[in-house]
Amino acid sequence: MLFIFLTWKFLNSQNYTPKIEKKEQKPHFKTVTYPLNEQRTLKVEYFNFGPKSAETNLKNGLKHQNTESYYASGEQFRSAAYFYDTLVTEVYFYKNGDIIKNFPSIMETKCTTSKCPFPTVEKSLNLSFTMAKS
Repeated sequence: MLFIFLTWKFLNSQNYTPKIEKKEQKPHFKTVTYPLNEQRTLKVEYFNFGPKSAETNLKNGLKHQNTESYYASGEQFRSAAYFYDTLVTEVYFYKNGDIIKNFPSIMETKCTTSKCPFPTVEKSLNLSFTMAKS
């Protein structure tokens, strides 16, 4: 009995699983937020009584890096990359195998610029895209 208690005490002090910060309930989804460190959190949404529907990385409360969305069957529906809440690129995966990617589209004849402001400082990141053909 003492061994079971000591094992339980040791495992609970190791923080193997992230502690749940908060739960939200929406009509069709359940949202669970896990703190990863002081600045970063992981927001996971589940279908009610079902599998995971979305997974979002947040930094200082803003969408940052990758976001994944899933069909109720578990297949991936959407993958997007964010830079402090600014959408950089996204890809949609349809069940029939079709893929739509790279919103917004880039025209071959002109340079497209995307401005990504930093939330904490007065600076921004400017990205310029062009279509190059060889």
